[in-house]
Amino acid sequence: MIFIEWIIKLNTSSMLNLDTRKLKLIQQIMNLESEKFLSKIESDIRSFVYSTSNFSIEKESFWAAVKPIKKTPSIEEMIIEQNYKPIEKEDFYTKVSKLEIEEPLEELLMMLKYK
Repeated sequence: MIFIEWIIKLNTSSMLNLDTRKLKLIQQIMNLESEKFLSKIESDIRSFVYSTSNFSIEKESFWAAVKPIKKTPSIEEMIIEQNYKPIEKEDFYTKVSKLEIEEPLEELLMMLKYK
């Protein structure tokens, strides 16, 4: 279990507290480029979690929530998955008119740029 050995090496730095160790581990995982190594880590974590009895409820909900990242998501798929509902044109302009903005657009953009 490569991943477990990696965790043990990470844990040997006793100066680090638990949260710092977790963040460091997450950062190292985020820097991975190998799909094969990431799959191995997932497998090792899954087997480690399943072998620990006090994680019975958490392990089920954790792995149920894990979904693979799509390599090329389309806008249409994202709209469907996120149940996106665009605002109606009339509603938008009604809300904008209630704001009573008097400054010209250029001035408003300059405010954003320098703040």
